[in-house]
Amino acid sequence: MAQGKSRVKAKFKPDYRAFHRFATSEQMLQPVYEAGHDVREIAKTIAPRSDGPGPHYADEFKVDASAGTVKIGRFSRIIVTVVNENKAAAPLEFGNQHVKAQHPLGRAGSMVGEYRGSMPGD
Repeated sequence: MAQGKSRVKAKFKPDYRAFHRFATSEQMLQPVYEAGHDVREIAKTIAPRSDGPGPHYADEFKVDASAGTVKIGRFSRIIVTVVNENKAAAPLEFGNQHVKAQHPLGRAGSMVGEYRGSMPGD
């Protein structure tokens, strides 16, 4: 008995609507929130500390879970933000004519998640 070739052809059709509901759901908020706290803890350890009395820049990182969503291409994702409202935050992160950029928050963010990497110039 000759055996004929059998081909099974499968076609994947992505369900963008279901993915959108999942990527912006409360279920996704918890791991994203935990990653935000991981970034905050790393930033606290690598941020410079002054010798004087507080409040210290390194102790003022906060996780904001009410940030909402961000659209990346056609797709939305739930996000949290890690912020530092200390007056030294912008010069330390981005630099200016008096301070070389140290990128503590950027470096901390690059150590967490699937896009781990290094900051250019570090």
